[in-house]
Amino acid sequence: MVEENEFDKVKIIRLANLILSQAATNGVSEIHIEPFENDVRVRYRQDGELFNALEPPKSVFPDLVARLFEMASIEASFEVCCKLPTDGWLRLKINGNSFNFILSSVPTVWGPKICIRVLKPSEVRLNIDYLGIDPIAKRRLDEALQKKAGLIILAGPTGSGKTTTQMSILNFLNAPDKNILTAESPVEYLIPGVNQVNCKPEIGYFEAMVIRKFIDQNSDVIKVKLEDFERVKEAFRAASKGTLVLGSMHTNDAPSVLTRLMNTGIEPFWIADYVFLIQAQRLAGKLCPNCREEFKPSSGILRSFNINQGLLERIGFPETDPAKITFFKSHGCELCKKGFSGRVLCCESLKVTEAIRELVMRKHEYKNMLGDIRQKALSEGMITLRESGIRRALLGETTLERVGLIHT
Repeated sequence: MVEENEFDKVKIIRLANLILSQAATNGVSEIHIEPFENDVRVRYRQDGELFNALEPPKSVFPDLVARLFEMASIEASFEVCCKLPTDGWLRLKINGNSFNFILSSVPTVWGPKICIRVLKPSEVRLNIDYLGIDPIAKRRLDEALQKKAGLIILAGPTGSGKTTTQMSILNFLNAPDKNILTAESPVEYLIPGVNQVNCKPEIGYFEAMVIRKFIDQNSDVIKVKLEDFERVKEAFRAASKGTLVLGSMHTNDAPSVLTRLMNTGIEPFWIADYVFLIQAQRLAGKLCPNCREEFKPSSGILRSFNINQGLLERIGFPETDPAKITFFKSHGCELCKKGFSGRVLCCESLKVTEAIRELVMRKHEYKNMLGDIRQKALSEGMITLRESGIRRALLGETTLERVGLIHT
C-alpha cells in the first residue's frame, strides 16, 4: 500500500505539473502563485491580461512551493524563501514541445509570491524582420547595426519584448567572423554560435565582472543589462574598446534613457560619443483576424487620441484624411475567446544625432533636459510609442483601447 505522505506527495507533483502544463499548452506568458491569509490564488497572464486560473487549498501551498523549487534546482527551504527572494530555471517537454520556465519568488506577509515566466523557444522566431518593427524604426536599426562599436539600447518595462528583440539582433549578427557574448541572468533563449554566460549574483558572479572579462576576450558584440552604475560603466568601457554593445534598460520611453545614463554618473561626453540608437518598446494585444470588425471612429475618439492630418502624415499612413480612416474591434470567437491572439510590437526609435549630442554635452545649461531632448527627437522624425500604437490600430493589428494602455 502507498503511505499517506507518499500519496500526498504524488498529489503535489500532479498539481505542480498541472499548473505548468496548463499554462504552456494555452499560450500563457506568466504564472502567478499568490498566498493570502486564508487561500492561494493562481493567475495566468495571456496576451497581456491577467486572469484567475486555479485556487488550490492553502494547506498545500508550502509543499507546492517546495516542489516547484525542487524542479527549478533552487536550494532553499520554504522557510528561507519566506524571508529572502529566490530565482531559478527549469525546462520541460510538454506534448512534444520544449518549454523554459523562469521562476522568481519574493516574500510577502503571507508567504512567498511566485512568478514563473513561460517561454516556448520553438515558437519564438529570432528574426528582425519577423518582429514587425515600424518602417522608420527599422531603417534606423538597420543603419545602427552597420556600426562596429558603440551602444544600441532597448528600453521598456519587464515584458515589453526587449530580450526577444536583442536575441533577434544577435541572431542577425551571428557569423563565423564575430565573437559574440552575452551576460544573462538567467539565459532565456539559446543561440548556437553565441557564447551565453549565465550570471549568478547569489554566489558573487556579477554581470559587471562578466562584462569586464568580455573585454579581455576581444569581443565584437555583447548583450548586457544596464541596471546599475557598475554595469553601465563596464558597458561604456567595452564600447570604447571597439565592441558593439546591445544594452537594455527599464525606462518609460527612449529620451529617458539619456537622462537616466547621466543620472547614473556617466560623463556626458561618453554618452554623446558612444550611444547612437535607443529603441523603446511596448507590446499590445493582437486582434484575432478571424473575428475582427471594422468601424468608423467618432470625432470624439479622434480628438481623444489627437488623431489629425499631421499625425497621419508623421506615421506615414497612406490615408491622411481623418474623416476617411477606420479602426477595428473584436468581441471574440471560438478560436480566440477574447478577441485577441498574440501581441504586436509598438516602438519609438531615437537616433542620437549631432543635435541630440549637443543637448547632452550642454546638460547644465538646460532646466528641462528630458523635455528638450524629446522635442528635438520629435522634430527629427521620432515616432512616439503612442503614435506607433495608433499606426498598428489603423492597420487592424490592435485596438485603440489597447493603445490607450501604453503609458509613457
